[in-house]
Amino acid sequence: MVPIRKTAEKPDISVQCVFNNRHKFLSLLAEILQKEEVLMTGTIEGDETYVLESTKGSNPENRKSRHRGGHSDKRGISHDQICIVTTTDRNGHEIFRAVGSAKPTTGIIDDLLAKHIDKGSIMYVDGAACCNDLSKKAECRVKHLIDHESCNKVEHLNTVNSIHSMIRRNYAFYRGVATKYLNRYMALFLFMRRLKDMDSSKKTETLIGTIKWFHCHITRESLKEQHLFSVMETAVLGTHVVGDFGTGTSADTSVRPKLYKHMY
Repeated sequence: MVPIRKTAEKPDISVQCVFNNRHKFLSLLAEILQKEEVLMTGTIEGDETYVLESTKGSNPENRKSRHRGGHSDKRGISHDQICIVTTTDRNGHEIFRAVGSAKPTTGIIDDLLAKHIDKGSIMYVDGAACCNDLSKKAECRVKHLIDHESCNKVEHLNTVNSIHSMIRRNYAFYRGVATKYLNRYMALFLFMRRLKDMDSSKKTETLIGTIKWFHCHITRESLKEQHLFSVMETAVLGTHVVGDFGTGTSADTSVRPKLYKHMY
Protein backbone atom coordinates (compact mmCIF):
# COMPACT_ATOMS: atom_id res chain seq x y z
CA MET A 1 0.00 0.00 0.00
CA VAL A 2 1.06 3.58 -0.70
CA PRO A 3 1.52 5.85 2.37
CA ILE A 4 -1.70 7.59 3.38
CA ARG A 5 -0.42 11.16 2.92
CA LYS A 6 0.98 10.38 -0.52
CA THR A 7 -2.31 8.75 -1.55
CA ALA A 8 -4.25 11.82 -0.39
CA GLU A 9 -2.11 14.18 -2.51
CA LYS A 10 -3.06 12.78 -5.92
CA PRO A 11 -6.89 12.99 -5.82
CA ASP A 12 -6.64 15.97 -3.43
CA ILE A 13 -8.75 14.44 -0.67
CA SER A 14 -8.26 14.54 3.08
CA VAL A 15 -5.89 12.25 4.95
CA GLN A 16 -8.77 11.18 7.20
CA CYS A 17 -10.82 10.09 4.19
CA VAL A 18 -7.94 7.96 2.88
CA PHE A 19 -7.39 6.50 6.36
CA ASN A 20 -11.08 5.55 6.68
CA ASN A 21 -11.17 3.97 3.22
CA ARG A 22 -8.00 1.98 3.92
CA HIS A 23 -9.51 0.57 7.11
CA LYS A 24 -12.80 -0.19 5.38
CA PHE A 25 -10.79 -2.32 2.95
CA LEU A 26 -8.81 -3.98 5.76
CA SER A 27 -12.02 -4.70 7.67
CA LEU A 28 -13.50 -6.24 4.54
CA LEU A 29 -10.52 -8.59 4.25
CA ALA A 30 -10.87 -9.52 7.93
CA GLU A 31 -14.60 -10.13 7.41
CA ILE A 32 -13.91 -12.45 4.46
CA LEU A 33 -11.40 -14.44 6.49
CA GLN A 34 -13.78 -14.67 9.43
CA LYS A 35 -16.45 -16.25 7.20
CA GLU A 36 -14.03 -18.78 5.74
CA GLU A 37 -13.98 -22.24 7.28
CA VAL A 38 -10.23 -22.87 7.22
CA LEU A 39 -9.30 -26.50 7.88
CA MET A 40 -5.60 -27.29 8.14
CA THR A 41 -4.73 -30.87 7.29
CA GLY A 42 -1.74 -33.19 7.15
CA THR A 43 1.50 -31.54 8.26
CA ILE A 44 0.95 -28.30 10.20
CA GLU A 45 3.45 -25.81 11.60
CA GLY A 46 2.61 -23.52 14.52
CA ASP A 47 4.57 -20.84 16.34
CA GLU A 48 4.27 -17.35 17.83
CA THR A 49 5.97 -14.06 17.10
CA TYR A 50 5.79 -10.84 19.09
CA VAL A 51 5.52 -7.13 18.35
CA LEU A 52 5.75 -4.28 20.80
CA GLU A 53 2.44 -2.85 21.99
CA SER A 54 1.65 0.43 20.23
CA THR A 55 -0.85 3.10 21.21
CA LYS A 56 -0.15 5.12 18.06
CA GLY A 57 -2.69 7.92 17.77
CA SER A 58 -3.42 8.12 21.51
CA ASN A 59 -1.57 8.53 24.79
CA PRO A 60 -0.77 5.38 26.80
CA GLU A 61 -2.35 5.22 30.26
CA ASN A 62 0.06 2.94 32.13
CA ARG A 63 3.47 3.93 30.75
CA LYS A 64 5.45 6.74 29.18
CA SER A 65 5.10 7.34 25.47
CA ARG A 66 7.71 5.72 23.22
CA HIS A 67 9.22 7.04 20.02
CA ARG A 68 8.78 4.90 16.92
CA GLY A 69 11.35 2.13 17.03
CA GLY A 70 11.59 2.36 20.83
CA HIS A 71 12.00 -0.56 23.19
CA SER A 72 10.13 -1.91 26.18
CA ASP A 73 11.47 -1.17 29.65
CA LYS A 74 10.88 -4.83 30.51
CA ARG A 75 13.19 -7.63 29.47
CA GLY A 76 12.08 -10.69 27.53
CA ILE A 77 8.48 -11.53 26.68
CA SER A 78 6.40 -9.23 28.89
CA HIS A 79 2.94 -7.69 28.79
CA ASP A 80 4.40 -5.00 26.56
CA GLN A 81 4.74 -7.63 23.82
CA ILE A 82 1.72 -8.59 21.72
CA CYS A 83 1.61 -12.26 20.74
CA ILE A 84 0.74 -13.17 17.15
CA VAL A 85 -0.04 -16.85 16.62
CA THR A 86 0.73 -18.15 13.13
CA THR A 87 -0.14 -21.59 11.79
CA THR A 88 0.15 -23.08 8.32
CA ASP A 89 -0.15 -26.46 6.69
CA ARG A 90 1.74 -27.62 3.61
CA ASN A 91 -1.35 -26.94 1.45
CA GLY A 92 -1.35 -23.17 2.01
CA HIS A 93 -4.10 -22.98 4.64
CA GLU A 94 -3.03 -20.35 7.17
CA ILE A 95 -4.20 -18.50 10.27
CA PHE A 96 -2.53 -15.31 11.57
CA ARG A 97 -4.07 -13.82 14.71
CA ALA A 98 -2.99 -11.47 17.47
CA VAL A 99 -4.22 -13.15 20.64
CA GLY A 100 -2.99 -11.22 23.67
CA SER A 101 -0.01 -9.91 25.58
CA ALA A 102 2.94 -12.08 26.61
CA LYS A 103 2.82 -15.84 26.04
CA PRO A 104 -0.51 -17.43 25.05
CA THR A 105 -2.36 -19.78 27.38
CA THR A 106 -3.67 -23.25 26.64
CA GLY A 107 -7.24 -21.90 26.51
CA ILE A 108 -6.32 -19.27 23.92
CA ILE A 109 -4.62 -21.81 21.65
CA ASP A 110 -7.46 -24.33 22.00
CA ASP A 111 -10.17 -21.78 21.16
CA LEU A 112 -8.23 -20.34 18.24
CA LEU A 113 -6.97 -23.52 16.55
CA ALA A 114 -8.79 -26.69 17.67
CA LYS A 115 -11.74 -26.29 15.29
CA HIS A 116 -9.40 -25.53 12.36
CA ILE A 117 -7.25 -28.69 12.60
CA ASP A 118 -8.33 -31.88 10.85
CA LYS A 119 -8.37 -35.11 12.84
CA GLY A 120 -5.24 -37.20 12.45
CA SER A 121 -3.02 -34.27 11.43
CA ILE A 122 0.42 -33.73 12.92
CA MET A 123 1.38 -30.31 14.23
CA TYR A 124 4.98 -29.23 14.74
CA VAL A 125 5.61 -26.60 17.43
CA ASP A 126 8.70 -25.15 19.08
CA GLY A 127 8.20 -26.59 22.56
CA ALA A 128 5.39 -24.30 23.77
CA ALA A 129 3.43 -26.15 26.46
CA CYS A 130 0.26 -24.23 25.57
CA CYS A 131 -0.10 -26.42 22.44
CA ASN A 132 -0.09 -29.76 24.26
CA ASP A 133 -3.85 -29.82 24.84
CA LEU A 134 -4.52 -29.61 21.10
CA SER A 135 -3.77 -33.33 20.76
CA LYS A 136 -6.98 -34.01 22.72
CA LYS A 137 -9.14 -31.12 21.55
CA ALA A 138 -8.34 -31.49 17.84
CA GLU A 139 -7.54 -35.21 17.92
CA CYS A 140 -4.20 -34.59 16.28
CA ARG A 141 -0.59 -35.32 17.12
CA VAL A 142 1.60 -32.53 18.51
CA LYS A 143 5.37 -32.85 18.16
CA HIS A 144 7.85 -30.44 19.73
CA LEU A 145 10.93 -29.39 17.74
CA ILE A 146 13.07 -27.87 20.44
CA ASP A 147 16.43 -27.65 18.64
CA HIS A 148 18.07 -28.10 15.23
CA GLU A 149 18.71 -31.77 15.92
CA SER A 150 14.92 -32.31 16.11
CA CYS A 151 14.42 -30.99 12.58
CA ASN A 152 14.85 -32.59 9.17
CA LYS A 153 13.58 -32.02 5.62
CA VAL A 154 10.03 -32.96 6.62
CA GLU A 155 9.85 -32.02 10.30
CA HIS A 156 10.69 -28.34 10.57
CA LEU A 157 9.29 -24.87 11.22
CA ASN A 158 10.85 -23.17 8.19
CA THR A 159 7.55 -22.09 6.64
CA VAL A 160 6.13 -20.52 9.77
CA ASN A 161 9.46 -18.81 10.49
CA SER A 162 9.41 -17.29 7.00
CA ILE A 163 5.89 -16.02 7.77
CA HIS A 164 7.25 -14.32 10.89
CA SER A 165 9.92 -12.61 8.79
CA MET A 166 7.23 -11.43 6.36
CA ILE A 167 5.07 -10.09 9.21
CA ARG A 168 7.96 -8.20 10.82
CA ARG A 169 9.08 -6.81 7.44
CA ASN A 170 5.62 -5.53 6.50
CA TYR A 171 4.92 -4.34 10.04
CA ALA A 172 8.07 -2.20 9.81
CA PHE A 173 7.04 -0.96 6.34
CA TYR A 174 3.88 0.57 7.81
CA ARG A 175 6.04 2.36 10.39
CA GLY A 176 4.20 1.15 13.43
CA VAL A 177 0.63 -0.13 13.51
CA ALA A 178 -1.56 0.71 16.49
CA THR A 179 -2.19 -2.48 18.45
CA LYS A 180 -5.96 -2.09 18.13
CA TYR A 181 -5.65 -2.40 14.32
CA LEU A 182 -3.31 -5.40 14.42
CA ASN A 183 -5.76 -8.09 13.29
CA ARG A 184 -6.92 -5.96 10.37
CA TYR A 185 -3.32 -5.90 9.16
CA MET A 186 -2.95 -9.63 9.85
CA ALA A 187 -5.79 -10.12 7.36
CA LEU A 188 -3.90 -7.99 4.83
CA PHE A 189 -0.66 -9.91 5.38
CA LEU A 190 -2.47 -13.22 4.93
CA PHE A 191 -3.92 -12.09 1.61
CA MET A 192 -0.46 -10.86 0.58
CA ARG A 193 0.82 -14.40 1.20
CA ARG A 194 -1.95 -15.87 -0.93
CA LEU A 195 -1.24 -13.54 -3.84
CA LYS A 196 2.55 -13.35 -3.59
CA ASP A 197 3.26 -15.45 -6.70
CA MET A 198 0.91 -13.47 -8.97
CA ASP A 199 1.67 -10.42 -11.11
CA SER A 200 -0.17 -7.15 -10.45
CA SER A 201 -2.98 -7.71 -12.97
CA LYS A 202 -3.64 -11.23 -11.70
CA LYS A 203 -3.65 -10.00 -8.08
CA THR A 204 -6.24 -7.36 -8.96
CA GLU A 205 -8.39 -9.84 -10.88
CA THR A 206 -8.28 -12.40 -8.05
CA LEU A 207 -9.02 -9.83 -5.36
CA ILE A 208 -11.97 -8.38 -7.27
CA GLY A 209 -13.28 -11.89 -7.86
CA THR A 210 -13.05 -12.60 -4.12
CA ILE A 211 -14.89 -9.51 -2.94
CA LYS A 212 -17.34 -9.05 -5.84
CA TRP A 213 -20.07 -11.25 -4.39
CA PHE A 214 -19.24 -10.68 -0.73
CA HIS A 215 -21.85 -8.48 0.97
CA CYS A 216 -20.51 -6.44 3.88
CA HIS A 217 -21.75 -3.11 5.24
CA ILE A 218 -18.91 -1.05 6.73
CA THR A 219 -19.37 2.56 7.84
CA ARG A 220 -17.18 5.10 9.60
CA GLU A 221 -19.04 4.34 12.81
CA SER A 222 -18.63 0.58 12.51
CA LEU A 223 -14.87 1.05 12.00
CA LYS A 224 -14.69 2.16 15.64
CA GLU A 225 -15.56 -1.37 16.75
CA GLN A 226 -15.32 -3.82 13.86
CA HIS A 227 -12.36 -6.22 13.91
CA LEU A 228 -10.54 -4.24 16.57
CA PHE A 229 -8.10 -5.80 18.99
CA SER A 230 -8.77 -3.87 22.19
CA VAL A 231 -7.31 -3.60 25.65
CA MET A 232 -9.67 -4.88 28.32
CA GLU A 233 -8.74 -3.79 31.81
CA THR A 234 -9.21 -6.30 34.61
CA ALA A 235 -8.14 -6.35 38.24
CA VAL A 236 -7.85 -10.04 39.01
CA LEU A 237 -6.45 -13.02 37.12
CA GLY A 238 -9.21 -15.21 38.49
CA THR A 239 -11.85 -13.27 36.54
CA HIS A 240 -13.50 -15.47 33.92
CA VAL A 241 -12.92 -13.66 30.66
CA VAL A 242 -14.61 -14.75 27.46
CA GLY A 243 -13.67 -13.40 24.05
CA ASP A 244 -12.77 -14.58 20.58
CA PHE A 245 -9.25 -15.07 21.88
CA GLY A 246 -10.30 -17.81 24.29
CA THR A 247 -11.49 -18.39 27.79
CA GLY A 248 -9.17 -18.29 30.78
CA THR A 249 -9.56 -18.98 34.47
CA SER A 250 -7.02 -19.06 37.24
CA ALA A 251 -7.01 -19.57 40.97
CA ASP A 252 -4.25 -16.99 41.28
CA THR A 253 -5.63 -13.69 42.60
CA SER A 254 -2.57 -11.62 41.72
CA VAL A 255 -3.10 -8.52 39.64
CA ARG A 256 -2.60 -8.69 35.90
CA PRO A 257 -2.32 -5.30 34.17
CA LYS A 258 -4.43 -6.12 31.15
CA LEU A 259 -5.93 -8.80 28.98
CA TYR A 260 -6.68 -8.46 25.30
CA LYS A 261 -9.92 -9.19 23.55
CA HIS A 262 -10.98 -9.52 19.94
CA MET A 263 -14.07 -7.58 18.99
CA TYR A 264 -16.09 -8.93 16.04
